[in-house]
Amino acid sequence: MAVAIQLEFFEKTDEMTLIQKELAAMQESNANVRRGLFARLDAMGKLVMDQQKEIEELKKNFTGV
Repeated sequence: MAVAIQLEFFEKTDEMTLIQKELAAMQESNANVRRGLFARLDAMGKLVMDQQKEIEELKKNFTGV
């Protein structure tokens, strides 16, 4: 994955600074992916709980007939 880095006129632009900027960008990207995964996992967990509740209600209605 290529990361474009905008160089500043009045900022130090040695190799170490560029590596630090790239690392910060990667950390931010990693945090965004992690948050997205946890959000999807939470949504899936809610779906499973809703389905489990529906199954229990169907069992109750079927055996109650």
